Amino acid sequence: MRLGDAPSAVGRNDLLDLQYTSGTTGFPKGCMLTHDYWMIIGNNAAFFRSHGGEVRNILIWAPFFYMDPMWQFLMTMALGGTAFVARRMSLTRFYEWLENYQIHYCIFPEPALNSNRQAPPIADRR
Repeated sequence: MRLGDAPSAVGRNDLLDLQYTSGTTGFPKGCMLTHDYWMIIGNNAAFFRSHGGEVRNILIWAPFFYMDPMWQFLMTMALGGTAFVARRMSLTRFYEWLENYQIHYCIFPEPALNSNRQAPPIADRR
């Protein structure tokens, strides 16, 4: 085996990760998700976001033990974009990230939506 060679072939139904969820029961459990599952989710997300204009810079602020960051990252790769991954969520820096990194897409955290910060006039936006 040479450097860069895969130790074995990966199939679409092979396990990729375990996402922990309480689901409908309220009790924590691991949900086994395959390579195929994540590729379908990531590619579908990219497909639906590619029709409204160019989506290149994506902000991922949630930890990767949640589902959203994983599909957002795969969507970003499918779109040929750049993922800006926050070390941790910061409501005080959230709007700064949107402006500084010229974010085209992110999931808006509800506390940021409820903040009193005024959006700049459309003519002043990048």
